Amino acid sequence: MGLDLGELSRLSPRVQLAKIIDATIGEAGHPDDYALKRATVEHLKTVLLADTPPPPEVSIRNFVAEWIFQQSLVELQAARATRGRTQQQVDRAERQLRDWLKRRVQRIEVTTQGRPSVQNLADMTAKITGEALRLIKAGTS
Repeated sequence: MGLDLGELSRLSPRVQLAKIIDATIGEAGHPDDYALKRATVEHLKTVLLADTPPPPEVSIRNFVAEWIFQQSLVELQAARATRGRTQQQVDRAERQLRDWLKRRVQRIEVTTQGRPSVQNLADMTAKITGEALRLIKAGTS
């Protein structure tokens, strides 16, 4: 990965995290890449700052929700730019989306035995992202 452990050990936790994510995910050259990086950072901060880390299945659901949320922010900002929505309307839509995602991801079937299928999670993420984008478009058109 090209990471120097000696260099990492001299950096603050925040900079360490950024360097590790850059090395594993790469530069965000596309909005989807940026959404994945942002979701990864936000999720890791939540897990690392928690008094008690969540169980793996909860962590997976929370990460999926954060990833979809970050992808959806692009559409919400587009609604502001192209459909004349105010920042207050966009902020309200963000809160509604986050609440909806928290409820929606609870229905994701995550096995606690063995390994969850990456393909199944990717398929479910794509499906829920589509649902989220339809909700955003309906609410901001």
